[in-house]
Amino acid sequence: MMSKRTDAVLAARVLRALDLAERVTAELLDAGPSVDLSALESPRDKILAETALLLRVAAAVPPDRAPNVARRTNRVAVRLRRHASSVRVQAGIVLHPALARDYALAHRCLAAMGYPDPAVEALVEQALRAPNAASRERVPHRELEQAWIDQLAGPPLPAAVARSTALGCGVDVITGSRDNWYALTHAVLYATDLGLRAVELPRHRSAVLREAESLLAGTLDGDDFDLAGEVLMAWPMLGEPWSPVASFAFDVLCGIEDEIGLLPSLAIDGAAWHRHSGRARQEFALATSYHTVYVMGLLCATILRQDSARATPPKGTTHGARVRPSDVLIADRSPTPRWQSRYESLTAREQAILDPFVFDVAIRRAIRQFDFGVAQQMVVRAAEHGIWTAAVEQAAGLLQRARHLDLESGTQGQFADTVTVGVPH
Repeated sequence: MMSKRTDAVLAARVLRALDLAERVTAELLDAGPSVDLSALESPRDKILAETALLLRVAAAVPPDRAPNVARRTNRVAVRLRRHASSVRVQAGIVLHPALARDYALAHRCLAAMGYPDPAVEALVEQALRAPNAASRERVPHRELEQAWIDQLAGPPLPAAVARSTALGCGVDVITGSRDNWYALTHAVLYATDLGLRAVELPRHRSAVLREAESLLAGTLDGDDFDLAGEVLMAWPMLGEPWSPVASFAFDVLCGIEDEIGLLPSLAIDGAAWHRHSGRARQEFALATSYHTVYVMGLLCATILRQDSARATPPKGTTHGARVRPSDVLIADRSPTPRWQSRYESLTAREQAILDPFVFDVAIRRAIRQFDFGVAQQMVVRAAEHGIWTAAVEQAAGLLQRARHLDLESGTQGQFADTVTVGVPH
């Protein structure tokens, strides 16, 4: 497993993301794209902001650990700078004071890297003094984002700012929505300034990472490599050593990237790709795949900033449960999730160390298919072996509440969608 975390291999993954960032800047920002970026959920402002985030983290990679990253980062930053200060950005700041920070995000990231633009900053400061500057309502992690943008060049964020986010309130690791899980990953990102600052959290770090570890079971079992990569950032951004499950998840992502050349995104639509041709097809591929490539680049750049001892995979301990996916996983998905082939390649001891992960996957599958009997068996068996993950704990509470449901009466279909939607209609 160590080979995937050598400085040279990590740097190569960062450079791969920077190569794509240069293409994205040239083909989607410099030139007028022929595809509708907004329809692909990749509007120009999102592409600009996310490219700037990647550059900010890559710029902080120690030169002695990745000699070529700084040069490539600066090259893309110079090219991106004119977009971060464009008339479009300045007009957005002037017209929408409540969105001034959002429009200025790329500008402020570049300014923190040594590429300031006093004219744009003056517009932001004027906009934030407007009487309607606070007129937009935001969910907690987006409020935290606003505070982070303000603090890009200032002191660390106080814990109170993050208290109402998932960092303080926790997250549903079994039936929570993808947006709920993203909220946790983004809260970690903003609270730590992409891992560049030490920060006091409203809960103990171990509680946050315990939930993140159970989220890896859901993201990997759904082949959601984008979100899995974001969840994995919690360890290096919080400055904590890898857990065995996090180490396994990282190796799964590396194996897929090495095989395919990039991390595939859930947003990629093969049929839509075939409907395009020529330049439009290239732009479609870039717009729907760049984000997962950036995620891997961000993750590896953040790891490179860590002390090498903390980035080393742990040996881990066994729990004596010795479960195998074929023994406990109901209704195996087709095709088989990519993590299972990686799991089968491990030694018996390495598999035993991952028992908490397998139990989390099994419990999540059982509950989401309303097989509460199997879920109960898995919870009891895990607890007997001292495995008490966030998923096991939340499942125990859910099963207590589920005793009041009559699943034999044919009512299951009336509320089955609540598992994936999570909100009443």
